[in-house]
Amino acid sequence: MITQNPEDIDGDILKQTNTNIFLGLREEVITKVPSIPRGYEQDLQKYGKGQAVIKAPDVEAVEVKGLPYCLTQHSN
Repeated sequence: MITQNPEDIDGDILKQTNTNIFLGLREEVITKVPSIPRGYEQDLQKYGKGQAVIKAPDVEAVEVKGLPYCLTQHSN
């Protein structure tokens, strides 16, 4: 599932997801989502394009940064 509003997802459903990818979020959203990894609450508010935190079971949360350039050429 993908959403721009993770607080809209029922808590019971969120508990059943194994891997979560968190992109930049507003403070009011962060306070409503209990599955955000500890220590990233403030950072998520400042994330730009290509930055994310990945959280998976039995794995320490990790920050991912994107490449400074696009790998795929999009021309029409």
